[in-house]
Amino acid sequence: MAGALIRKQDAVAARQATKRFYFTDHVTVIVGRGRHEKSFMAHADVLSKSCLFFEEACISSAEEEKILLPEVEDHRTFNYFLQWAYTGKIVFLGMDDLGELKYVVHCLKFAIHLYEFGIQLRSIALRNAAVDTFLDVLSSAKRIPQAAIVAQLWSSTPPGCKLQQLVLNWGVHHLQASWLEQHRPRLPDAFLADLSINFARQNEDPFQTLASDPLITQKHHYHEGIIGRSHCDYTLEPISIAVGPTPKIFNLNPTILATNSKFFLKALSSTWTPFQKTATFNLTTIDVATFNHYANWCHHGNLNLIVEHLSEDKLFELLTNLYILADVLDDKPLRNAIMDHILLSPTHLPDASTITLAFANLPETSSLCRYLIDEALSGTTHPEWLKENINELPTGYVDALLFGWAKGAFEKGAVREHPGVIVKVAPCTYHEHDGEVLPGEGCKGVEMVMKGKAKSALVRRKKGVRMLDLA
Repeated sequence: MAGALIRKQDAVAARQATKRFYFTDHVTVIVGRGRHEKSFMAHADVLSKSCLFFEEACISSAEEEKILLPEVEDHRTFNYFLQWAYTGKIVFLGMDDLGELKYVVHCLKFAIHLYEFGIQLRSIALRNAAVDTFLDVLSSAKRIPQAAIVAQLWSSTPPGCKLQQLVLNWGVHHLQASWLEQHRPRLPDAFLADLSINFARQNEDPFQTLASDPLITQKHHYHEGIIGRSHCDYTLEPISIAVGPTPKIFNLNPTILATNSKFFLKALSSTWTPFQKTATFNLTTIDVATFNHYANWCHHGNLNLIVEHLSEDKLFELLTNLYILADVLDDKPLRNAIMDHILLSPTHLPDASTITLAFANLPETSSLCRYLIDEALSGTTHPEWLKENINELPTGYVDALLFGWAKGAFEKGAVREHPGVIVKVAPCTYHEHDGEVLPGEGCKGVEMVMKGKAKSALVRRKKGVRMLDLA
């Protein structure tokens, strides 16, 4: 059991970028309180490169060479963290004397502790590693977690976090009524309420994307953030960007803008040094609200859309405008992320004006335009809707539909699948990749985080990310 789990973790670690450390300076980390206090010695560079918390702590403690972590109650949590910080692996060693059941409980328990520690340290990478470990244990053990594990998770992590989502989706597919009845008194009410909502949402969603089985779904579905996002240099002077017909000035860090956008990367290159020091970028044709969403994307690595006042049509229009901006700024990761969100929310259907907007501003070969055509050809377009809007729809869109329907009639028996079904077989169908934008694990791009009310059963709330007005 232990060997199988370690081999899986080795495979995960092999995909991580190799870090180079300097082993000259070290610090002392004191974990716990009172008689439970324990000291660890670690290299300062290893800790600094593990997360922002230790990067700041190592600077502030340079003279004392001591970092205090009294809130970490079990020193084994920090020991497992150090193993991960040095090697990129979470490995539970020294458990040979435990039986299989106790070993599984130990691994799940400390995977949750590490996830909680990752929240305290502001380390997305550690949280993602803890999620992978938790899922590896579930896959290897082939047994239902104990009620105490569920209670621990719901009491120590934020509502709606990725690890809770994983357990909920796993529960929808694998929990039995007899287990729920037996353990009901020991299960948190919040878990039972969330599980009921997930069951209801699964019934509403014909593609069952919300509650897809974690044992089948790629791990990346439960990850946070952008893998490989560049480190930003905050010592540089912000650049000014005038946005909108009545210009509003955004002052943004240049390295953040150049992380994904080839437009900004070229504009801010060394050959443009005089420009970046003296001039303002002018994006007067871009909507201010749309660009503010883009600025949030650059900072957070996910889209934090305010949608409480938006209908389904207006929400798709917002995503379309953002996709057009990503095309203008040559930001492939954002275009991929938008397509992932649309594919995970099949109830978001555009109106005729949004389809016209897309085809007027994007090449017909773009992922969004191809999706709009494939979605219509899959049988979701009602004839009456087409009859009412035929004069408003772009010629390229109508021609593509006519050709698709003619081809379907000629190839009798052929079935045109919905894009949401297509990507389950070929995940990269609506993605763009090159030497710099590589396919991720499962090729699922970046999760799109949305706040507020929305009709789609696939829109989820997530705490810890807030919308910023960056103008």
